[in-house]
Amino acid sequence: MKSKKSYLSANIKKLKNSEIEIEVEIGLENLNNERGVVFEKIRKDAEIPGFRKGQAPEAMIIKKVGEMAILKEAAELCIGQAYEDIITDNKIDAIGKPEVVITKLAPNNSLCFKIKTVVLPEITLGNYTKIAKQFGPEKEKIEVNQKEVEEVLNQIRNPEKTPGEENVSPKNDLPPLTDEFAKSLGLKDLNDLKEKIKENLKQQKLVKAKGKRRMSIVDEIAKSATIDLPFLLVESELQKMMAEFQDRVENSGLSFKDYLTNAKTTEEKMREEWKPQAEKKAKVQLILNKIAEDQKITADPKKLESEMKLIMEQYPKANKESAKIFIETILTNEAVFEFLEKLST
Repeated sequence: MKSKKSYLSANIKKLKNSEIEIEVEIGLENLNNERGVVFEKIRKDAEIPGFRKGQAPEAMIIKKVGEMAILKEAAELCIGQAYEDIITDNKIDAIGKPEVVITKLAPNNSLCFKIKTVVLPEITLGNYTKIAKQFGPEKEKIEVNQKEVEEVLNQIRNPEKTPGEENVSPKNDLPPLTDEFAKSLGLKDLNDLKEKIKENLKQQKLVKAKGKRRMSIVDEIAKSATIDLPFLLVESELQKMMAEFQDRVENSGLSFKDYLTNAKTTEEKMREEWKPQAEKKAKVQLILNKIAEDQKITADPKKLESEMKLIMEQYPKANKESAKIFIETILTNEAVFEFLEKLST
């Protein structure tokens, strides 16, 4: 009968970069139980000349398959269960795939192994509520000048123009700025068009200013934070950044390989250049997670349901659980920023 506990001992040691190493010993009884399961599975499918399938003697099956092969498979079963129990018993927030090294495996012996895994880092924040209060409402008045409106009008009149290029069409060939032109765009008159442009530009500036203020608050909080940043989270951010950039390049009609050639760079160089940015992104997300945990801030259930419905309609083949985590993170981040902003008003 299998013992109640799946392991005899588990010694946990903290390493750098939010990693831990666990030295584990699994008793002979547990290993033998799993060996029996593995052996019966092999016996059922074993084909030994002179015997019906599944009826060959144990010694002949072991001679054909090998005792160590059976033990290795049994060890994998034991390790999987023990790791799951150790994580639960010790309330370890493990992330990523663990690395396992078997240190002792032999017939009639206990099983010993070392397992290394990344855990969510311990985060110590300073007085973030006090820091947030230092950032009062935006004093700078958001204004849109006539020149900015005219630039947008010219872009609308000349749709062939691309950013950074001169007007493709001569000025005389552009449609005149009249009420009729505005009406062709579905607006009342020219003044209505100008007002809409002005309002849109103002909203863009407000969004930009809001984002800048939010990052200033988080940057200041980060200065007083202590975080043992895991390489795994930095690597995850780098992968996302590279994937997004590659999509943008390929959507413009250029292959990523050609882009690298034209830019005289490599993916490895880009990753190295972007590493500080990836580290900052990972650190910011951990800070936001910690504040959300401290303040018991969660995503609004109705908003989450609504956003989930939209994204699954647009991307029906998307992984539902991954989509939920993605949206939940965005909504929670927004709620945390709103909490910090309220402190400064």
